[in-house]
Amino acid sequence: MACKKGIVRLLVFGLVFLASVANASTSTIENNTLLVPRVDIEGYGALQLVFHLSFDGEYFFDLGDATPASESTENAGVFDASVMELELFEIQLESGEQYTAKLGLVSDSSGYRFRIIEAQQIGSNDPPAEPPEPTS
Repeated sequence: MACKKGIVRLLVFGLVFLASVANASTSTIENNTLLVPRVDIEGYGALQLVFHLSFDGEYFFDLGDATPASESTENAGVFDASVMELELFEIQLESGEQYTAKLGLVSDSSGYRFRIIEAQQIGSNDPPAEPPEPTS
């Protein structure tokens, strides 16, 4: 009986997680700017993030602005401060393509510069793509 209750709890937790992702806000990329409508960051609260994109052998995302997000906006991702990674549930490109992505903080940069750790097109059955290693 205890095992059955544990399975039910696990299923409920899974459904709650999926519902939160399904209702998530969509991040967008337009004119070399990534707009993340809301990410809850421990110690800072709910923030809207604006990144400026650049390409130097790989794509970089430089934080340009962080302002309080609307409480009515659903989370667009999760920030894990223990590993300094930002997971975005859905990013819509100007072409209409949609991706999920994980961005990691570049440790040797000044400011808040992120790079793509992995990305996958939504609706694709391919495994997540890892970006090419930077060449020196």
